[in-house]
Amino acid sequence: MSSFAYLKYENEYGVPEIESALDAGSADEIKEFDHSAVDFDQLQRFTLGNRSLEKEVLTLFRTQSVLYIERLRSACDDLAWLEAAHTLKGSAAGIGAHGVRQAAMECERLGGEERASNGEAALRHLQDRLDEADMLIAAFLNE
Repeated sequence: MSSFAYLKYENEYGVPEIESALDAGSADEIKEFDHSAVDFDQLQRFTLGNRSLEKEVLTLFRTQSVLYIERLRSACDDLAWLEAAHTLKGSAAGIGAHGVRQAAMECERLGGEERASNGEAALRHLQDRLDEADMLIAAFLNE
């Protein structure tokens, strides 16, 4: 049986953050995938092993991540940037895309002058992590 531990804190913007830590599990069907871009064991625990739900969640993630990257690119102020980065970070955490989550967290931390000077590089890094996850998800979905 999986155990869940929830950590709640406020980030530097005062936004509540909730993270969960799951104990280790295994998914024999998906061992051939590299877990560095997407943790399929975590996804399987999240979906309670429901393969149809796994596919639906991954498809939604792929669709929504494109929208939120575009929101980051077109963000005209720090709040729009923060909301898009935060949403993408949460979505990535939910499916176990830890590289995407980390890159989105780096974007989320940028504001004001720092976003103006480092935002484009952070966005490129995030896009690279999304591309890695997307390739793995496409293979998982047999596309």
